[in-house]
Amino acid sequence: MLRKIRNLFITGLLVLLPLVLTAYLFWNLFLILDNWSRPMFKHWLGVDLPGIGFVFTLLLIFLTGIFATNIIGKKIIDIGEYLLLKIPPSYPGPCSLFDSSNSQLISGIQGS
Repeated sequence: MLRKIRNLFITGLLVLLPLVLTAYLFWNLFLILDNWSRPMFKHWLGVDLPGIGFVFTLLLIFLTGIFATNIIGKKIIDIGEYLLLKIPPSYPGPCSLFDSSNSQLISGIQGS
């Protein structure tokens, strides 16, 4: 019984951890870009544009997608994936969460 509860807890944690971490990173990216771009636009246009960091965040995500689908970007991602897969699976750190299923998911999303 305790083993099942433990397994359910770990499964829930492994499902939620990437989602929460991604949301946290994007929120901080938005705050950084918003704090950087708002004074710049206020100086240039004379108008405060709250939330302009959201536009820059979307633009950065889009440009990252363009870069990742480029031949050079694919090669860099392949090298990074190769290095991550060289980590022994017995290592309990966060790097062991990345495995070939992630690349299969990304390949499925990209349709390649």
